[in-house]
Amino acid sequence: MIGSPLPRSSGSAADVALWFVASSRPRRVAVIAAAMTATVLIGYPSLRLAIGWVIGTSTMLAVALTAVVAWLLGNSSRQAREHHAELRAHAADSAVAGERPRIARELHDMVAHSIGIVALQAGAARRVITQPERARDALGAVETASRETLSGLRRMLVALRAAEGSADAEPSAVPLTPMHGLADLGLDWAAV
Repeated sequence: MIGSPLPRSSGSAADVALWFVASSRPRRVAVIAAAMTATVLIGYPSLRLAIGWVIGTSTMLAVALTAVVAWLLGNSSRQAREHHAELRAHAADSAVAGERPRIARELHDMVAHSIGIVALQAGAARRVITQPERARDALGAVETASRETLSGLRRMLVALRAAEGSADAEPSAVPLTPMHGLADLGLDWAAV
């Protein structure tokens, strides 16, 4: 019948499409889709009334309400996804911020330890300057400790650059070795 109102199921495909647009597209696009749906939902009955046909008020209200619910559900779904993405980004930022003090402590400990060794060896070299062999050994230890500190700093910076995704970082280029302690100085403390 030409003058009969739409069946209630006629809006279900449009509701699914409206939900999809509201849930997967930016808010601006979702609002445009909702406005277009509202235009059709208002324009169709207005046209039917202008022609003189009957409109099924309850049917039109049901179709309009399902469209509104579909849009609201889709919009809520999109907002929930965006919120979870923001939470993940915030958690990642917090993890990075929490890691920075640890890295700073490690750098400080490594440099302070090595500078302590350099200071001890330089002091020993100064005391035994009249004994060339012992002075050479102490200055060699200063050089070794300085090179190891520099190497450790390079490893740390390479690892940090690799963590940032830098293409030029090569973490395997510098071998990882443990730091030396005071026992590794090889000094005769009684003579110093």
